[in-house]
Amino acid sequence: MKAYLLMLKTQSMMALQYRAQALAGVFTQFAFGFMRVFVMIAFYAGSAAVQPMSLEQVVTYIWMTQMLLTLMAWRPDPEVLAMIREGSIAYEMVRPVRISTAWLMRSLARRGVMPMMRGIPILIVAMLLPAPYKLVLPLSVRTAILSVIVLLLAWILAGMLNNTLNILTIYLMSADGIAKLFPIVMMFFSGLILPIPLFPDGLQVFFSYTPFAGLMDTPARVLMGHLSGGDALFSMAVQVFWIIFVLLLNDRLLESKLKNVVVQGG
Repeated sequence: MKAYLLMLKTQSMMALQYRAQALAGVFTQFAFGFMRVFVMIAFYAGSAAVQPMSLEQVVTYIWMTQMLLTLMAWRPDPEVLAMIREGSIAYEMVRPVRISTAWLMRSLARRGVMPMMRGIPILIVAMLLPAPYKLVLPLSVRTAILSVIVLLLAWILAGMLNNTLNILTIYLMSADGIAKLFPIVMMFFSGLILPIPLFPDGLQVFFSYTPFAGLMDTPARVLMGHLSGGDALFSMAVQVFWIIFVLLLNDRLLESKLKNVVVQGG
């Protein structure tokens, strides 16, 4: 366990070195966030129908998802991809650690550091914006406790899914297809393109049971108080289910492949 914690710490310190990248990402995420807010303000101004979320809630939802954007893994870890392509994965196989857990620590480090470096500035600035562009969060002890738990679960789930991409690359030998397909699926089912509560009821139920809702929709709605009580606990239970399922799936996929892996030239 000590070795894995050391890997997590080392990879986190490495990720902290990319401060210029994080600063550029903050500006980019603000630009896209404002575009999404403007679209929603125009939509609410042009519709007389009663919506399931108020404009203030939708704007807050958008800023929350922009804050959590880097939780999502768009493509496999480039260093793991290089290991697979160059054959240095053989060195990983002789180390006295479980490869799946070691790669998970790498994924958790990346999915933990970047959301903090980008998300905290977005959270602070968005709260200082004038209405109707500002992020509004409820202030209560219960919401704060639930928010900490749901964010931890989202972080672990994001690391697990990122690790799934790494492991699938061993099977496919190329990350091109995954890098094009996976972001589209995640953006649609996580609520990044359109808040899930604005979809028809049947689709909302379906989306809420996918693992991607636990990355953005569930954390955003718990933090803004749109999900509370039993609904919040149920959504967190779905997150826990997917964490356990993906963990077992990753172990099974990696174990099965490593039994027959061939390293070119050796």
